[in-house]
Amino acid sequence: MSRLLTWFPSIAPLQRRFAAASSRERVLIVVSAYLLAGVFLYYAVLNPAMDYRSEQLRAQVAAANGLSWMIANQTEARQRGGDLEPTRGESKLTVISSSAELHNLMIKRVQPAENRINVELSTQEYSAVIKWLIALETDHDMTIVDVRLEKVDEGIVDSRITLR
Repeated sequence: MSRLLTWFPSIAPLQRRFAAASSRERVLIVVSAYLLAGVFLYYAVLNPAMDYRSEQLRAQVAAANGLSWMIANQTEARQRGGDLEPTRGESKLTVISSSAELHNLMIKRVQPAENRINVELSTQEYSAVIKWLIALETDHDMTIVDVRLEKVDEGIVDSRITLR
């Protein structure tokens, strides 16, 4: 205890008060200190650890449910994916995204549906979109089923395109 006093001299008055207290009061102080330490330990360490664990368990269950759903619907997904015949060894989705990158276009969304692919572009240059569509038709043998362009600004469009 004397070593503690050399490190923290301000606790000397507390030590004198503790020594002057009756044995019953000392037991009460020690028990209260342990209870206080236990409450602190629970709220500072144990409770956050338990919350983290339960959150991770929920995430694991959600991932397991997603995996089981994917496994259950695997055959249907392969059938739908089979409708998108490959072009030169690549899937149409890969061709669309790589071709868009070559034309400096950012695809907002690509959604395969039945034997079609819906592509959505946001705030892109009109001329780049048209050049990209021409390249898809001529270089990659894709058919443009539907094109919807909305003017955002001068020379800038939002577009929704359906390809086959």
